[in-house]
Amino acid sequence: MRIGHQAFNAGYFSLFLLFVCNFLHAQDPQFTQTYSSALYANPAFTGSAGQGRVQAAQRIQWPEIPGSFYTTHIGADITNDKLPLDFGVNYILDNAGSGTLVSNTIGLNLGRSFRIYEDLALRLGVSGSFNSQNLDVSLLTFGDQIDTRYGFIYETQQTIPSPIVRYINFNLGAVLHSKVFLLAYAMHNANRPTNSFMLAHSRLPVRHSLQGSLRIFNHEAKRNSRIYLNAAYAKQQDFKYFMAGVSALHGKWKIGVSYRDRNSYIGLLGFVTKSFSVSYSYDYTISRLTQATAGSHEIALAFYFGKMQEKRASIPWM
Repeated sequence: MRIGHQAFNAGYFSLFLLFVCNFLHAQDPQFTQTYSSALYANPAFTGSAGQGRVQAAQRIQWPEIPGSFYTTHIGADITNDKLPLDFGVNYILDNAGSGTLVSNTIGLNLGRSFRIYEDLALRLGVSGSFNSQNLDVSLLTFGDQIDTRYGFIYETQQTIPSPIVRYINFNLGAVLHSKVFLLAYAMHNANRPTNSFMLAHSRLPVRHSLQGSLRIFNHEAKRNSRIYLNAAYAKQQDFKYFMAGVSALHGKWKIGVSYRDRNSYIGLLGFVTKSFSVSYSYDYTISRLTQATAGSHEIALAFYFGKMQEKRASIPWM
């Protein structure tokens, strides 16, 4: 999910990207299935599965608009009662404008769990990442290329001083949880690194995010059933969003519906086992972008391995 973008034609998409990245402070990529990209959503989720975990997610946003957004996440983490910290690695590939702007992020997560009282626990986490943004100048178009009769026919005089930007980034997070609730907070881009292609003083704005889940029903029978209320909020400079919904797990099947404030309705379907899960969600756009965007698709996979660690409190709905 990205907030604040409007529909536009293909001829001006790359120019739009340039200005967004340098002057409007574009938002970080956001996944609808927050817990399916846990290590990206909050470094404090590192080790929260209670065993080894590998997650992968692919988001395709607005596929009918020329130059749509494709975002891929791969993360893995491990936890062990004998180690003082939990460890994780993250990789994000964000492709905007059919290769016009490609961002790569690779990072290391560290987490620690503290049991407060019985099932109540606090998790703290930090992540550091190396980030690279590559702007393909050959795919950009500018106003001085336009002929009023024939369109884009001229060579541009516009120059991009630094089409490749590299920087180090840090994120912080905390999660308070028990068997029936979860409350998470993360501060992304805590060091506010510079990420301008124009050699201007442009620092990445801090992104604050909150997630919460509450279990309102639990029936442990032959086919285990659970119902959760979920909410998420994020703010990055002038952009913000709120999402709320409900999800249910019955046996090995998971379904859910959510509403993103003034933007979309979301449906979720998943299949869950002890060692594997797969889920698909679709964002039905209701904003001024309309359904001409074809909404957004997101698919997520997770694999779990190794023995459950008993001394540290895990988060069962992750």
